[in-house]
Amino acid sequence: MLDFATAIPLLTSILTAVGAGSLITSWASGAKDRRSARAGALEAFAAVEAARWNVEDPGLELQSIVRKFETAALIARLPRQAVGRYVRLALACLYALHDEAERTGQTEWVGLNSDTADLVGDAAGLMSDVIWSNSLLRGLWLPQQIRTLDAELDALDDPGFLNHYRRARTITR
Repeated sequence: MLDFATAIPLLTSILTAVGAGSLITSWASGAKDRRSARAGALEAFAAVEAARWNVEDPGLELQSIVRKFETAALIARLPRQAVGRYVRLALACLYALHDEAERTGQTEWVGLNSDTADLVGDAAGLMSDVIWSNSLLRGLWLPQQIRTLDAELDALDDPGFLNHYRRARTITR
């Protein structure tokens, strides 16, 4: 027969095991959904990366692809601040390439200046890291990375690109 002193710890351990078991099961079943959502976001991100260099696109295709990426990012629970900055920079990149193509009359040999290209590349790298990272750990390093990206943008000496960035801010949320 169990006495009171042994029954309480036994009952507590059984209730804890049942509660912890349901939490672990819930977490484990959600892991597959989280991986699937991140995979969808990664595919949509790759589509944006490919489309932002398509100078022959008037921007409508990229805007459609960007909307799909934003939807996938929302489902994957990616931080809006990182997604928004990347999307605005991707759109500004395409707009700047369009201007360069119009100015030169070429579509094959257009590009961004090195500082601008580095900024857009850094934003793409950050977005890739955000998609691949664990949401708990992301909160530790993402704010600093966003501040670094903002500082690069503030230091950018490319008035044409900055105008395109402001234009992209009016298009995106």
